[in-house]
This record gives sequence, C-alpha cells and structure tokens, in this order.
Amino acid sequence: VMGPSHYVAMHNRISVPDATHFATPLGEIKADVEFIAKARKLPFVTHEPAAHAQEHSDQIQLPLIQACLATNIPVVCMVCGQFDAAALLESAAAFRLLLDDRTLLVASSDFTHYGANYGYVPFEKDVFKNLETLDMGIFDLFARKDLPGFIEQLEKTGATVCGRDPLAFLLAMMPE
Repeated sequence: VMGPSHYVAMHNRISVPDATHFATPLGEIKADVEFIAKARKLPFVTHEPAAHAQEHSDQIQLPLIQACLATNIPVVCMVCGQFDAAALLESAAAFRLLLDDRTLLVASSDFTHYGANYGYVPFEKDVFKNLETLDMGIFDLFARKDLPGFIEQLEKTGATVCGRDPLAFLLAMMPE
C-alpha cells in the first residue's frame, strides 16, 4: 500500500516503516518483511520515521484489505514522496522488478482537496459538479494509463490531488 506523504517532504524517495505487524481495528496484519528487505536495497527506498509518525494515507487501507481480501496476507505500507519525472520513471522501473503476478499494489488517494484551507478554490459555483468533472477527468487519464496526460492535467489545473505521487508511481510501473 503506497500513500502520499502529508507531513514530510521526501524528494524522490519512498519510506517503509520498520514493522513486523500493523494493528488495525480488525486485528493485526503482518508486514511482508522479506519484501521490505528487498525494497530497502533500492537507493530510493528508505526508512524515515517522521514520515510515518502521523501518516494515515497508507495504513487506512489495511482494514479494507482485511475485510475484502484476507486477514493473513502480508502487507507493506509505504509513504511516497514527491518524484520528479526522470526519477519517477527510473524508480518505478526498478520497483516493478520486485513485483510478481501475486502482488497487489494499492495507491491510496482521495483525489482533490478543495477549499481555502487547501489553497485551492478554482470555482465557487456548482462546486460539487465542478469537482466531480475535474476529478473524473483526472481519473480517466489514470484509467487509460496516460501518465504524461495525468501529470499534465494536474499541472494545468493545479488540482490538489492527494495521492498524486503514488498514483503517478503506479502508472509509471504499469506495462503498456
């Protein structure tokens, strides 16, 4: 599970916590310590304790995994920093080599944060309709696996898509 970093700036890095288990309201779920060891060999994968201290974006997905998939599958929680284009493609290609056909990668996002608190008020009328149009347009680019279009639309609209970095990382890992 890869979520965005809300509290710590991590340029071209992903942080994986030192954990053997994660506690959720549905009970413990074990960490995939073997995968974590392999991932940590990549130069952009690190352990930044501050990135996990208050972060919720990765672990919030764990109860859903437990309820919908299984309670006994090992997981890896990751906090994704902000990647520039070149590092994104290179890092995603290296990370993809760690995955197999039994791996599920969840990119955690709740899409656009709207309002003065987020510094994003591009429209004041028909807010819900406009937000839906904006987010669905961005999601459509994601669903079509259009990484350049996805990034271009984010930059063009200034949309505050929470999870943009994990989503872009996932897109960069996908085959044509």
